[in-house]
Amino acid sequence: SALPAGVAGLPEGAARGAKYSNFSSAPPPADAVVIDLGGHARHLATGALPSLMRASKRRCGLDGRAVAAGPADGQNPALSQVDPRQAEVLAAIADGRNVFFTGSAGTGKSTLIAHILAQLGATKRVQVTASTGIAACQLGGTTLNAFAGIGRGEAPLASLLASIRERPSVVTRWQTTDTLIIDEISMLRPQMLDVLDGVGRALRSRPDAPFGGLQLVVCGDFLQLPPVVKHRYGVVSTAPQFAFEAEAWKAAKFAIFELTHVYRQRDVEFARLLGALRRGVVEPGLVRVLEARSQAKRVANDGVLPTRLLPHRAAVDATNAEQLAQLPGTTVTYKAFDDGPTGGVAALDSSCPVSKRVSLKIGAQVMLVCNLDVVGGLANGSRGVVVAFDDAPQLPWVRMASGRTMLIKPYVWRMGLVGRRPAKRTQLPLKLAFAVSIHKSQGMSLDSLVVSLGSVFEAGQAYVALSRARSLEGLYVVDFDVSSMYADPKALKFMQAQTSARSRTTAIAR
Repeated sequence: SALPAGVAGLPEGAARGAKYSNFSSAPPPADAVVIDLGGHARHLATGALPSLMRASKRRCGLDGRAVAAGPADGQNPALSQVDPRQAEVLAAIADGRNVFFTGSAGTGKSTLIAHILAQLGATKRVQVTASTGIAACQLGGTTLNAFAGIGRGEAPLASLLASIRERPSVVTRWQTTDTLIIDEISMLRPQMLDVLDGVGRALRSRPDAPFGGLQLVVCGDFLQLPPVVKHRYGVVSTAPQFAFEAEAWKAAKFAIFELTHVYRQRDVEFARLLGALRRGVVEPGLVRVLEARSQAKRVANDGVLPTRLLPHRAAVDATNAEQLAQLPGTTVTYKAFDDGPTGGVAALDSSCPVSKRVSLKIGAQVMLVCNLDVVGGLANGSRGVVVAFDDAPQLPWVRMASGRTMLIKPYVWRMGLVGRRPAKRTQLPLKLAFAVSIHKSQGMSLDSLVVSLGSVFEAGQAYVALSRARSLEGLYVVDFDVSSMYADPKALKFMQAQTSARSRTTAIAR
């Protein structure tokens, strides 16, 4: 059934009332519409949805073009050319070495993982994992814990091995995998890495080889947000926090590379100042820049307002709910279509970058949560505002900060292990963006954002927040506080040691 008259907010003369089966259930109240995307998923799979979108474009007369999201599963974006440092990483991996590559925000770490998969996929059995569910889902892989079959990894090694040996599929996975990719290694506790090492040595019957001879390719930035550490009774733990402190890290003898070319910011000086901040150096030039941006008047770009970056998730959820409720008109809620193994589907709620339900209104501030067309300015973090809902495919028109007005179609996220049926979520690649948490903003490039430095409470948090900005013109600062900008001492010492080691190696080579 079509949306109620007046909901769509389309230009005069737009056709209304067209009916397509399997798009929604019984007629809902006029002030709240629920769209079940099961029908959209089927039309997407059969290739029928694009024709409905083209018809919507002709009827609505809105400028721009229908979004082409690429492959239906959303996991194979076109790869750009690699830069020289990325090529060094690929060469080391091709040589069979264990590799750790890092880099500041916006240096193409996620893109490099796609290149690694393209390079190894034809000749090796590769498992793609991440220490966090959202990062794993973005890669189309699974969490490291799910791959390893170790749950939280807190039981004694002997107990974990006994449990795993009762699950033949997990044992086979360990024994047949050639290369294990771990994204967001910076969020992994060292104890977990030691557990993985012990499991690999035992299950692969190579007790003398790190991880049982499994090739490791790990990625992350220890100078961004640190692992989440539970503090008991307000006492800060002095136990090791970072993966590089694990005994298994030393045994792996990683070839370490740091990506240096920043793709996110075109302003070279701004990128350099952020690079210094990443290492805990607050240059006078950065202070002047941020003080100026704290006095800048916030500007809406064609209705697109700056996104507030907040450190606490509860504050983000409250802000988004409050701002959406204040908008007039009908709330249109999109219910995701989930498909796959029961356990995998259950994991989507905590792992997918979009929730089971996405509620929108005309005027809602939104953000893309995937890369649709990076060259065209439709990347993870691109901002927009909802301007209409179409009656036929029942999808939102969003005016992006770039000036393009796009009909946004559902996107498919996959999560699972190689050789097994993946869990899939079909949902709009949008989330409310009146506010976003600093943790959830990792990996995003934002057109316009407001950062409150007075509320920052963790090492690297100020750097992560500020480095989301594509340009200074889109960055606004409130509660400017220099003391909030610092790096974790242990992470900084580790990175400085790697830089010194590379310098010595280069000098010897010369």
